[in-house]
Amino acid sequence: MAEQTRLQLTIGPVQTFVAQSRRTRDLWASSYLLSHLAGVAMRAIEDADGRIVLPYRGQHDNEAKEESQSRTRHGRWPNRFVADVEDGKAAAAAAAAKQAIDETWKAIADSVWKKCFGEQASAQTKATWERQIGNFWEISWVISPADSSNLFDPLAQRKNWRTTPVTAEPGDHCTMMGDFQELSGFIRSKERKNQDKFWEQLREKLGGRHLGKDERLCAIALIKRMFPLVAETVIGADLQAANWPSTPYIAAIPWLGKVGASNPDAAKDYATRIRDQVERPLGEKNAEIRSLSSIPNVGDFFQLDGNFFHETALANAKDMPLGLSEADEARVRGELLTKLNELYRTVQSRPSSFYALLLMDGDSMGGLLSEAREKSSESEQAVTRALGQFADQVPKTVCEHDGVTIYCGGDDVLAMLPVPNALRCATALSDLYQQSFNNVCDSGVAKEATISAAVVYCPFRAPLREVLSSAHHLLDDVAKDQTGRDSLAIAVMKSSGLAAQWSAPWKEIRKDNQTILDLLAEHLRGTGDRPSELSSGFLYQIRERFARLTDQPLSKPGSFGHLPEGIDLEVLLRAEYLRVSNLHGQINEQTDSPSEAGNDLLGLLTTVCRRIYRDKDKQTHINELSLGMDGPLVVRFLASEGEETTR
Repeated sequence: MAEQTRLQLTIGPVQTFVAQSRRTRDLWASSYLLSHLAGVAMRAIEDADGRIVLPYRGQHDNEAKEESQSRTRHGRWPNRFVADVEDGKAAAAAAAAKQAIDETWKAIADSVWKKCFGEQASAQTKATWERQIGNFWEISWVISPADSSNLFDPLAQRKNWRTTPVTAEPGDHCTMMGDFQELSGFIRSKERKNQDKFWEQLREKLGGRHLGKDERLCAIALIKRMFPLVAETVIGADLQAANWPSTPYIAAIPWLGKVGASNPDAAKDYATRIRDQVERPLGEKNAEIRSLSSIPNVGDFFQLDGNFFHETALANAKDMPLGLSEADEARVRGELLTKLNELYRTVQSRPSSFYALLLMDGDSMGGLLSEAREKSSESEQAVTRALGQFADQVPKTVCEHDGVTIYCGGDDVLAMLPVPNALRCATALSDLYQQSFNNVCDSGVAKEATISAAVVYCPFRAPLREVLSSAHHLLDDVAKDQTGRDSLAIAVMKSSGLAAQWSAPWKEIRKDNQTILDLLAEHLRGTGDRPSELSSGFLYQIRERFARLTDQPLSKPGSFGHLPEGIDLEVLLRAEYLRVSNLHGQINEQTDSPSEAGNDLLGLLTTVCRRIYRDKDKQTHINELSLGMDGPLVVRFLASEGEETTR
């Protein structure tokens, strides 16, 4: 066998392209498009007789590999990959990969240009378009010896060597990707009418669903927005994703199921009224939510635009235009709000105004692969197979929890879920990750394979850019760096900003196939036949009274205070529990003690109030003199299933 050289290639800028999104459709499309570009680059290297080491590509031929991407509705190939190429051919293989990326990107851009402008655009718009699409991608690669022990260190060093000059864009900037000039070329302060006319004409051509009234986009953002509509023509993938589930829809999923199951006639009537009076009301027609698919006789109720389920959104004419004449707009909106409130009364609840963003990433993947490679090439290949197995099963697991997968490739996951299901889904995916390694790797490697997760609960109106930024900070800085990896980190965002931040190693917070946070929230809510062993008032008193015992005010999310020596937090919690319960007549007067279930819950509550982390040697530390309020705040939030609470 000929001597092999290792080729490592990365495509960027990822955060600029993916994170700067205004709609879930933009986020999904940018993830899918980037994944597709990585796929064609890997195929070019395989055509040059290279072998992809990471990610796992399987034993199928190249056509089958690309078809597997086109059949999915989410990205699956990472933006960086590793290949082994015959010595002396790596540079040519890398050049072929770059050419494949450039040609595919150009074909997609040309198709979007044709759909949006054709021959009608000005020379200025065309020049801006060509400049932006021609200078956007940063493609870097490193060629190193095939026995290089650390897969990504040389690539990380190469990325510090910038070869693309940073240039400031002129004119007014894009409303989605603020570093780029919008395409009309007009200066709004001087030529507002001309600029508005340019975008209004494009909006009429494309339809208001594809371009909002306040949107003025650059070439990159417009390609992201329109990519789903040209994908079948350009890359042969019928994505059917023009109506990707919106954040208000995802937030409302549990409520939708409740309405559909308890009063399908009312649900059907509400949908019929909207369909008969409103222009293009079925904004979620391609949403495939498992729990809703089995509920019959609701008409178009589950296909309505998500904003029709939220009173604040429906009442906002700017955010939710009905496409009616001015005379009819106020009347119809008022009638629909009346019907919506009737639905609220029917099920005695409203939809949550929050959804969950889940971000997961394998821990120390470079080190794990290096360790496996030192054992044998077969061991290294087993790691990549395990990652492939995991990625293949992620969408099914997310779907089982009524979520939508935006991206899953290798050890990375990005998904959106309803509030009640997010932690269960994260726990199931953590188990799936470990099982995938147990299936194909030796016990030594499998034991070291761990994954960390970040869950951000946020209002459906929160800008996606801010939510994604918070999720990456939560995963990288909190779950991994501060908590020591193999951990879960949670943030609750409110309209006023970050309200709570909490983290702990997975091992310390699992109980009965769920997190202790979910378990505590269930007992805080109670059920029809089981009263609550905890009360929201009890958790509130913990925050108000116990914080005074520490050396810090505990007002900053994620902070911990230090209790004086000799204080037992669990004893204090039990005493406070008895005091509050006695006030409400919840304690047996003969025993004057919590129930057995109450004692168990107080133990769990003590855990979520303490600082727990792993050190660099992977040893777990529980600081028994620490006290944090964020755990109880997260529990209160989960118990309300996303309804606003006061910090």
